[in-house]
Amino acid sequence: MSQSTLNNTPRFPYFNRELSWLAFNRRVLEQAESPDYPLLERMKFLAFVSSNLDEFFEIRVAGLLQQVKSGVIERGPDGLGPKEQLRRIQSICKRLIADQYDCWDEQIVPELKKSDVFFCGYDELTRNEKKWVETYFEEQIFPVLTPLAIDPAHPFPQLTNKALYILASIDDPETRIIERLMAIIPIPRVLPRIIKVGAARR
Repeated sequence: MSQSTLNNTPRFPYFNRELSWLAFNRRVLEQAESPDYPLLERMKFLAFVSSNLDEFFEIRVAGLLQQVKSGVIERGPDGLGPKEQLRRIQSICKRLIADQYDCWDEQIVPELKKSDVFFCGYDELTRNEKKWVETYFEEQIFPVLTPLAIDPAHPFPQLTNKALYILASIDDPETRIIERLMAIIPIPRVLPRIIKVGAARR
């Protein structure tokens, strides 16, 4: 190789492993955004983006955080150290997740409505539907919930990876004292994420 060729070679001619992985996930999101695929396939692509990010943070980001905690400052073959990688990951993921929500809200949900599939909040339900939902909660959901208090007597609980939790602010309505108590409510995997309410057409 001639000296001139060496001089024209980029200093860091390598792609960062973590950023390349995020670029792959961006391509998965682009499949979800493409109207060339059936609607159900687009929803699956959108779900893949989330599951991929879960694994990415669980393994790749956790490894970088451990490097920072251990004081590692050496740069890799791509010229990026752990802290710089984390900064770039944060910026890329923030945009990626925002675009993922936009895809769901602006593309997928409107297409689902055309097929008579609606995602409704409680306030959008009819009186009879609200009554049905309340009964369903009392009989099917409430009995399997186990809130975990967060206070000086109860340290922050160990959370399970890839599980769903609700962070709740708790107050006793029978007292005039405003209590700022917090609790974590694990959502059991046996409960469905989507519940069909009411008639097929609205």
